[in-house]
Amino acid sequence: IPQRVASIRQQMCAALDVPADELPFVGELLKVREGESAWEGALERLLHSFAQELIVPESLYAAVSDYVEATNLRGRLVYRRVDTAQPPPRRDQDARQAGLFAYRKLDIRPETPYHDWLAGRLMRDFAYVCCESLDDFRRAQRAITRQGQVKHGVSRHEKDDRRALNDRRHYVLGWDNRAKLRQLETELDDLQRQLQRLQQQVQTISAALERQRRDVSTLENLLRVATFDEIDWRARQ
Repeated sequence: IPQRVASIRQQMCAALDVPADELPFVGELLKVREGESAWEGALERLLHSFAQELIVPESLYAAVSDYVEATNLRGRLVYRRVDTAQPPPRRDQDARQAGLFAYRKLDIRPETPYHDWLAGRLMRDFAYVCCESLDDFRRAQRAITRQGQVKHGVSRHEKDDRRALNDRRHYVLGWDNRAKLRQLETELDDLQRQLQRLQQQVQTISAALERQRRDVSTLENLLRVATFDEIDWRARQ
């Protein structure tokens, strides 16, 4: 979860004296299923906003809403009032397409009390067909491609390439962030090597500039000589 959003929860939990795991973000309870890594980037894009929504149980709803009302959050927060006595979600309407829906490529965190609520939301709001071809994409009512193009309905389409599809720095799904940390460590190593190369280049360029300064100083001294007599040392003997 982005720090700017996570810090709002952190401050809220401190003020209300509530453990953070009692106010989970949706993204902390969902992850892309094993074997579906080819769709990970596209699914991260599709669920990016939903994953940053804060789940608020009925028991904390009054306290959270009071806090949000009275506090300048210095950011944006979306939270959901959730009753854990949620009826089980309906079965897929179209069993033939069930395995193709985006939500079928996700796992819900085991033993979370919000399992049924999450399952219902996913089945209702994320019944996007994962299409391997554009022909299938164009035929489906709601669909997504591996490259992150999303069809929200008959007319509205979207593709947001402001960030690379496989850039884990912006991933928000999962309760295990080891893969994200590995990528960040790799990027840090790359940046450190790049910094070393730049420092060496700076040293080389600085040495070259110093030599050029000496050459310029030598030329300036020569240009101060107006006649040969000024430097004719034999004439002064």
